[in-house]
Amino acid sequence: MPIPLLRETQLPTLPQHYKVAKAMKLELIMRMGFCSVCLFVVGCAGGFVDFQPIKLQEGRENKLLPAPELLTPDFVSRVKVVLEFYGDQYQTNSTGGLQITARLARDKERLWNYTTKAQDNDFIKQALAFKLSPVQNKAPDNPPVVR
Repeated sequence: MPIPLLRETQLPTLPQHYKVAKAMKLELIMRMGFCSVCLFVVGCAGGFVDFQPIKLQEGRENKLLPAPELLTPDFVSRVKVVLEFYGDQYQTNSTGGLQITARLARDKERLWNYTTKAQDNDFIKQALAFKLSPVQNKAPDNPPVVR
């Protein structure tokens, strides 16, 4: 008896091929799952990368461009204040350079926002005042009563 033609996406279902097809399907699912997990881990990983300030170049088409000329020790300390204010992780490398998460480094608009805020004296004063404020971490004296 001839074997019926199968579509490319259809697994053989004849009794003699059932065990083979089931094993192949299970192996395919396992491989796809493993590949998905690997891609997820690689995509989420990345650690820390060097901080690169961003500036806006205005014109016919606005562009966000790297601004390495801004990297001064004073500017780096101001960026640290901004990062702490927004709760973003950072670290310094062995030469004292600022490093940020790879995820944050990919977000150019947010980096431009942080670069702009680091240049704003009023924002830096407010962020430092908020950081030093005793109210920030203090629990309320009379917590609300839930009935």
